[in-house]
Amino acid sequence: MNSAEQHRALLERHLDLGIVHTLPSDPGPFHVQLLRPDTLILALPVDHPLARVAEIRSQDLQEVAWICKARERFVSALNAQGIEPDIRFEAGELMTRLRMVGAGLGCAFVQASIRDSVSLSDVVFRELPWVSLEVPFFALSRKADGNPLLANFLAQVVEADLARR
Repeated sequence: MNSAEQHRALLERHLDLGIVHTLPSDPGPFHVQLLRPDTLILALPVDHPLARVAEIRSQDLQEVAWICKARERFVSALNAQGIEPDIRFEAGELMTRLRMVGAGLGCAFVQASIRDSVSLSDVVFRELPWVSLEVPFFALSRKADGNPLLANFLAQVVEADLARR
């Protein structure tokens, strides 16, 4: 489920806990716990010339076709590196962006955690240490939920997150 779907499912009591990137417009009914953010990495087609480059520099991305989610944030982050991105497509869903990358339609920034959870033979992932883009993660639960298992779980999540920092 995307963030909005999880917001609804929590309110409708179909979920007890959501892990989301975007907070609801009215966070009032929710307990919100900020989790460690996920850094963004570059996803590019396996046959792209940069897929064979060991260390990608900012100037290497000048002529790249891009697939992005949030145009404004994306453009400002690349502008800060002296790159004027050629945005060819916008796609909100992560897997849609990855499939478009695999089809050779462009490159995209994606959450680093996706690298361990998907196996796509037509996509290569590269870290770009000079790009400091992160995606927040939030744990959401209903404030009115008195479930002791949920409270214990959230306490463990916070403790584990603090131990990793």
